[in-house]
Order: sequence, then structure tokens, then C-alpha cells
Amino acid sequence: MRLVSTPYRWLWRTWRTNLVHWFWDVRNGVNNLFIFFEAVWWFRSWDWSGLAELIEVAAKQMRRAQENGCHTGSERYAKQLLVVQNLCRRLREDNYFENAGYNDKTWKQMPEFRTRQIARHSTYMSQQDALYLGKMFKFLQCWWE
Repeated sequence: MRLVSTPYRWLWRTWRTNLVHWFWDVRNGVNNLFIFFEAVWWFRSWDWSGLAELIEVAAKQMRRAQENGCHTGSERYAKQLLVVQNLCRRLREDNYFENAGYNDKTWKQMPEFRTRQIARHSTYMSQQDALYLGKMFKFLQCWWE
């Protein structure tokens, strides 16, 4: 495991540059500990929601970098990262059943075809969000600054 990078060989003329990279790596790593702390704390290897939260936090941080970016297309990539962030949040919150029309008080009085329709629609919407999130990852290599 590599904690710090050494982009240059250790020579008498590159020692200063390597030390600057080391300090940058340590500073950036400590900053990442604070940014990702809650997402890593609740990450469980047997559940997908922890991974979705990690992706959500990473997309949020990358979107901020893209909004302040200077290369062509950074506005478009910031919007894509916002979509990824929102999709991960929606998948984690899992409010599809309520958004499809479920209501505690009127559920038992609804006709059976309507309850089946709500259940199918909530499943369909969650699958669509998951598919759209997968399609957004084809832009993964564009999200750099």
C-alpha cells in the first residue's frame, strides 16, 4: 500500500520536489479522512448502500472541483456528477414506494389493481434509476480536473 507518492527518483536535484509531493499527499489524505468519515464509518461489505454513499460523497466532491474547473466541458461534467450524486441519494433513501402513491391511511381501502400498480411502478422507477446510474459511469474517465 502506497501512502505517499514519489513522482521523481530520489536524486540530489529532486529531493525538494519529492518532499513537496509528500506534504501534499499527507494534507490531502487527512482532508479525505474528514470528507469520507461518515460514509466509511457506515460502510458494510455485505450491503450496497454503503458503496452508494461513498460514490455520492465522491461525486459531490468531484462536482465542486468541476464547478471551479478550467477545462472545456467542466460545466457539463459538473451536471453529470450532480446527476450521479442525486441518483445515489435516491437509491439509498429508497422512497420509491411512497413516491408512487403509497399512503398508510388509504392503502387498505384501495382496489387491488391499484396496489399492484403502485408496487410495479415503484420497482420500475428504482430499476430505472439504477440503470441510469450505470449508464452515467461511461463518463467516468472524463471527470477529472
